[in-house]
Amino acid sequence: MPEQVGGLQPGVSTDTLVARTVFGLSVAQGPEGPVVRRGGTSSNSSADGWTPLRRYSTDDGAANEIIARFKRRFEFREIRDGQDWVVFFGFFADKDGVPTIRIAVQVRAATRALAICEAGLVLVDKIAAGQLS
Repeated sequence: MPEQVGGLQPGVSTDTLVARTVFGLSVAQGPEGPVVRRGGTSSNSSADGWTPLRRYSTDDGAANEIIARFKRRFEFREIRDGQDWVVFFGFFADKDGVPTIRIAVQVRAATRALAICEAGLVLVDKIAAGQLS
């Protein structure tokens, strides 16, 4: 059964949560909208180093950055299941010619981008809790 974070809706609040939690970015409100920069960056000018917040929860291209963030350690799969998307981060291997999978995170959501956001957030929580080896 896929894990569902629930309560996450596509939009700025989810994008901000992903930027902070998955990528460790600082988020602030700029004149044109939310902006981000690497955490710990010091600057005298409020405009230095700030870029617009990516729309991780609504833009598949931005959501792909979440996949890339974890690609070294985990493999990623996605399937369309009716109207929903189910995404997996896990460990996939062939054992004696038989494909096997150990799923670390499986999430179902209405859109691909939102499913990837939710999976990335759950994955970070599991890593922080020491639940994945």
